[in-house]
This record gives sequence, C-alpha cells and structure tokens, in this order.
Amino acid sequence: MNRFPVRHNLDHRPTDSGLRPPKSPGLLVDNDGGTIVISKFSGWGSLLNIAPLLEGIRRTSPHSRLVLITDSHNEELVRRLPCLDQFLFLPETGRNSPIPLVQAARLALRIRRLNPWAFLDLQLQTRKSLSLNLSLLSGARVRIGFVGGKDPRRLARLTHPLYFNMHQATKSVYDQASILLGIVPAHSSQSIVIERPSDARDLASLLPEVLDTSIPLCIINPNASERAYERRWPVAQFQEAIKRLLAAHHSLRIVLVGSLDEQEYVRDLENGISPSHRQRVHNMAGRLSFGGLVALIRKGSCFLTNDSGPLHLALSIGTPTVGLFGPTHPGLIPARTPSSRTIFLYEPHYCSPCVHHIDRPPCGGDNICMKHISVESVVRACEAFLLKNRGTWLLPQEWNELSAPGIEEHQHLPVALFRPREGHQSPLTEPDSPSQPHRWLRKQG
Repeated sequence: MNRFPVRHNLDHRPTDSGLRPPKSPGLLVDNDGGTIVISKFSGWGSLLNIAPLLEGIRRTSPHSRLVLITDSHNEELVRRLPCLDQFLFLPETGRNSPIPLVQAARLALRIRRLNPWAFLDLQLQTRKSLSLNLSLLSGARVRIGFVGGKDPRRLARLTHPLYFNMHQATKSVYDQASILLGIVPAHSSQSIVIERPSDARDLASLLPEVLDTSIPLCIINPNASERAYERRWPVAQFQEAIKRLLAAHHSLRIVLVGSLDEQEYVRDLENGISPSHRQRVHNMAGRLSFGGLVALIRKGSCFLTNDSGPLHLALSIGTPTVGLFGPTHPGLIPARTPSSRTIFLYEPHYCSPCVHHIDRPPCGGDNICMKHISVESVVRACEAFLLKNRGTWLLPQEWNELSAPGIEEHQHLPVALFRPREGHQSPLTEPDSPSQPHRWLRKQG
C-alpha cells in the first residue's frame, strides 16, 4: 500500500490579475520553474497561517511547482488551497508520536525524486527534527527554516536559517521567509479557501433551516484539538451562554459543530441544555463534510469558538467571529489581523501563554485562564454581531493592545494579570439584565 499518496490539485489555475508587486532581490527571482517543497505539519490553523506565504510564492514564481508535505487529516483543507500543485501526506499517528523510520525513509525517497531546488521547513514548535531530516535528505541546495532558542543542529544544517521570535505574531514570522524569497508580504482580506457550489447543497440537505436567511444562526465550536485541550472554554459556561442567547433572541438558532472524534464531547454539552431550548439547538458534530462546514460558517451571523482550526477557517472566510483565548495569546496566533468582524476575549494570567512553551501547563490542566472568561462577556460579544451594532464598541475582557495590564485579586484565587477597562466587571459578577443586551455595550473612549 502506498502510505504517502501523491495528490494533484485540479483546482489550481494560475492567474495574473495585473496587480503583481514588483520582484525584489530574492531567491525566487532566478529559479522560476523549479520544484519547491514545503513542510508544514499540525492542523488547519497551521496551514491557513502559511497561506499568505504560499500565495506570494505562486504570485512571484508562477511557473514553479509547489509541493506540500502535511498531516493526512488536513487533506480536505489542502485540496481547497489554490496555490499548490502536489501533496504528500504523513500517516496518522498519536499526539507527539514519532513517524516509523521505514515510513519516514519512504517519504524522503519520494521527495528526493522530485528533485527540488528549495525546501521550506516551516515548523516552528513541533516535529522540527523530522522536517529538518526530510530537508537534508531531499537533496535541495536551498534549505530554509526557522531557528529558535539553542538549536545548533538546525542552525548548522539549514542553508538559510531564519530567527524564530516566539514573541512576534505568526504572520510576522512567516513574512521573514517571504522577504528572504523576494516576495512582497501581502495579507489579503479575501478567503484563500476554494468554495464549491456543492458545499451549500451538502449543508442544506442536513440543515434545511439555513435556507431561510431571515433566521439568525450562531455557530458554536466548543472544541480544541488534542494538542492542548486546555484551550477549551468549560462546557457549563457554553451551556449558560447558549441559554442566555436563546432567551434573548426567540428566532435565534444555535448550531454546534465538531469533528467525528468530538461527537461525544459535543453531545454532552447538548444534553445539558434545557429541553425548552434544545429544539432550537442543532448538533452537527461529526455530520458535516469539510465543504458543508465551510458553507455553514459562511452563512453564520456569528461564530463562537475556542482557539482551534475552525477559528482560523472562520477568519479566512470573514464570518463575524468571537474567539476565546487563554493558553494561547490572541496577538500572536491568528494569520489575519483582527477587524471589526472579530472579537477576541482574553483574561491574561501570568502563566499565559503556555502552549508551545512548556510540556505540561502550570495549572496542570485546570485552565483558570479560560474559566475566567465570563459568560456575560461572551454573550455581549455575540450580541454585538447578532444585533449588528459592533461599531467602535469595546466589550469587557476584549483583548485590546492599548490597555495597560494591571493586577486583580479574588478570594481563594491566584493573583491574576488583567487589562483594566472603563466599566470593567469581574468575571464573577452577574450581568445587568440578559433581556436588555444592548445596555451591556460600552463605547470605547
């Protein structure tokens, strides 16, 4: 059996819009037409983060052949990226499990046969040894990758090592590779994910309610990948937020989403919702195709989610999105700069961010950073989009870089860093009135 199947992207159609920026001195200028291999593992968010770089390579070097190596669970998304010509997939393994040596050797041989002139090792935190070894065995004369901390092997073996500054936004990190290649960094506001007419049909066959555009849809993703379950907002708080939103909006429909592996977790959340409200809650976890999820997010009035792959997908599509952050930092993760269509809620504790920085979080999994995002803050953020009055409103616990950090203490809780704001309410207090959500919005400045 071929464990590393080659996939060809039939949707790739190189175009020239006439808006191509001028070429600047860089590695791509004299190598248009060769093969470039890019390795990027992990999930959807990782791939959507490198999408601007892939777009830039395609724009600057339209005759190059771009080959991506990634995890097999990303195949549905990879097929929707228009910049790629060919794909190679790693076999599925458990969290942090190494790839068997024989399979890694087969993959390396397949890459070497492509005769790439360049290998872009885009791993920042995980599987750096695997990616480096593949780049060395590829035979590529140009090997570009990131080096952070004390990493002498990568520094010595990469022909073009780039400094990985973990305190910079991910998009800024990958911009360094763009500049080295001679690409003008550009972050388009348009979705990079190809959408197909069949997506809407697949969705409508499972959820006919989406055909009625007068019904507001709030899509909720309560999940986060096994890479860091600490990123999940507690189930009880999701249930309370759903209760308050449905009580305030009698025409609102809630749609729960998740993968097949997350069905049981989402079902537990659904079962905790009162029977009087459950008829307006639709559990689509494990039932939607990737295209159906794309179509659903496109139709959503609001998308509420933890930091996860679907968050990045929603940001790419442009759906009004409420993102919940704790173990990761909202200023560093997203590939796209937050806009009026995004609200990131974050209550920074001293130990945040911890994901990628330590093997086991200091809280031991008791993610107090997520638990301190209050239900009322989440409801207010969703209300801002459901009521279509986002404007310049600043909401409690909304991440805003202009606010200086302070210190807050609660009885029986650790001292916590937070960002004080006018009218700030403790996450332990109750809202003024769920029936009057518009009174919660406080104007900035």
